[in-house]
Amino acid sequence: MSSTPPASASLPRARAALAVLGLVLVAILASAGPDLAQAPTPESSASEPPFALQLLSPGPTSVATHNQKQKPEAYTASIPDAAMRVRAGPLEVTGLARGLRSVALVVNGTWTSAVPGPDSRFTTQLDLSGAVNGPLVLDVYGWDTPPDNHDFKTALNLRVHLFVEGGRDASPAAERPPGHPAHGRTLVWSESFDTLSRKVWHAGPKPDGQEYGAASFLGYDDPTFDPYTIMGGFLRIRSQNRPGWADPAGYGRTWLTGHLSTGFPDGSVSGAFRKGYFEARMLLPAGPGAWPSFWLLDQHGIRNSVADGAVEIDVIEGYGHATTSYVATEHDWPPPSSRMEGYRRAQKNLTGLPDYSLAFHDYGVEITDDDVVFYFDGIEKFRAPLYRKATVSPFFMMLTLAMSQDWPITVPPAGYYDLWIDHVRVYR
Repeated sequence: MSSTPPASASLPRARAALAVLGLVLVAILASAGPDLAQAPTPESSASEPPFALQLLSPGPTSVATHNQKQKPEAYTASIPDAAMRVRAGPLEVTGLARGLRSVALVVNGTWTSAVPGPDSRFTTQLDLSGAVNGPLVLDVYGWDTPPDNHDFKTALNLRVHLFVEGGRDASPAAERPPGHPAHGRTLVWSESFDTLSRKVWHAGPKPDGQEYGAASFLGYDDPTFDPYTIMGGFLRIRSQNRPGWADPAGYGRTWLTGHLSTGFPDGSVSGAFRKGYFEARMLLPAGPGAWPSFWLLDQHGIRNSVADGAVEIDVIEGYGHATTSYVATEHDWPPPSSRMEGYRRAQKNLTGLPDYSLAFHDYGVEITDDDVVFYFDGIEKFRAPLYRKATVSPFFMMLTLAMSQDWPITVPPAGYYDLWIDHVRVYR
């Protein structure tokens, strides 16, 4: 903000004091979390009001205070699992927009406006009668100007995942239509996540024991945190920030997350295939540092990567800072002792996609005798020759919400990121 320099020498000091007071209030609001809903509404300073945005119902959520006008970043807000469950149909939403004069709620591209009252609270109705079952993204935006006035200086927003019950089933049928890579094929392996079986999914670091990224991969029974939740036929993998956590491996990691694999450390597999069409239907998180993936590794590499290396196929590597593109890759990893001599990679950055943090999409790959073909929503995007095609072993599947060490990681108001998976299927 800019203003005409005052003539009085004491006025700058007064304004500086008010600015400091405003910063203190913002800090208090940021740490208040759901308790903000019970706190009295203070009178705002005219020059530096305390801005805050929170949902009370469904919720309460954590509080968003970051001004997105200057530097948009992750804004995921926390919401209790019980509060996120809503019914398909009319939904009343209430919230607190402190220091803001207009609010908009966005679901599936539909905007609903609200104006906060004198107590900073707002109430509006959302029509979820046409919503599908499962996770639903709700974005809430707030501005310090009246509706339709775009001369705002403060723009806050938060995102929550609601979970719709009693809506339509949007999960595609196993029999896919003509033109889809799975059409006319036989479904030979399927996971619909009604439960999470330890006989089907190994949880923890990669089955070969290798660690990567900026988060620790937890097993099922870690007393610190459980990243794996089954909800209404969907799997949620949560990556949570724990600043005070002492990384037992000594890497200094402060994120805890999940990694699931149909390959097990003893070299066995619950699902692995040399050829076929592999598909995962997922809703990916947004936010700098989030690194969700669906990927394959050849079974022989579980116990023999040190001696022989391995072939890896990354069906998708998503990056939370760029949710309209992702990377598809095939790697031919040489043995570690070769110091990367003979390493090969076929890779493409798939761009111009719809924002995959807003809806479920199908991420697939077809492996033939000779080729690897990558698909997004059933449409071919990239193909490459299959490495070691004469000797490569069957491929098992992995689902991961890692945190990337290659980009600065933003800790959102929620303190976590979520990856949702509807199903994993293999067709032959």
